[in-house]
Amino acid sequence: MFEGPFRSGSAVHFLALAACALGVLIYGVLARQHREGRHPWLAKALAAGCITAWIINTVTALTSKHFSWETSLPLYYCNWANLLGAAVLLTRSRTAESLLYYWACGLTVWAFITPTLEFGPTRIGFWIFWGYHLCIALAVCHLLVADRFRPTLKDWLVASAITILYGLALLPINVHFGWNYAFLGQTKPHAPTPIEALGTWPLRLVWLALLAIVVFFLLTAPWLACQRIRRASEKS
Repeated sequence: MFEGPFRSGSAVHFLALAACALGVLIYGVLARQHREGRHPWLAKALAAGCITAWIINTVTALTSKHFSWETSLPLYYCNWANLLGAAVLLTRSRTAESLLYYWACGLTVWAFITPTLEFGPTRIGFWIFWGYHLCIALAVCHLLVADRFRPTLKDWLVASAITILYGLALLPINVHFGWNYAFLGQTKPHAPTPIEALGTWPLRLVWLALLAIVVFFLLTAPWLACQRIRRASEKS
């Protein structure tokens, strides 16, 4: 079961997801206690974990014998989401909080659903991948539970604008070198992803941008509805 290439939807995949879910659940309990004044070290410890995971992932990718200019540079949204997690935990910047929330819940979540992994638990890259993305999930958990971040329409607009601007910045690089960072290039990832259902390049870039905006709004709408319900109940 642990030998050979990694397959999405396999037993190994579900075991990894279960382990990550358990980790987030346990951290959620600690984050709630942190909000109540316990575990004052929690935020800094997780920030250190996010930075460490970023360093390990980046150094490994850049120094591996499998290094590729096309895939190994830290230019994906996930790479920034990990650093955003540390920034949120250390600075409480509203922009960083917004980007972390939307990028983690709207973009990075696909790394859990359709991982672009080649090998299973017998390779160190497997553990780096899951540990790296787990740190992002834990940072979002802290953001929502301990810091009680609640997105607004302004957060949605700012995050959508920055996301599209970053994609536009990557576009000429991908086109010039034939790369596919942030899955915005002309080539396809080696593992199947939902992006393939959006048609051919470059039209799929338009669909990706619109999809990101819609998904980000769907991540905002429930919180707005809850706020309206709470205000209505306070007035009655």
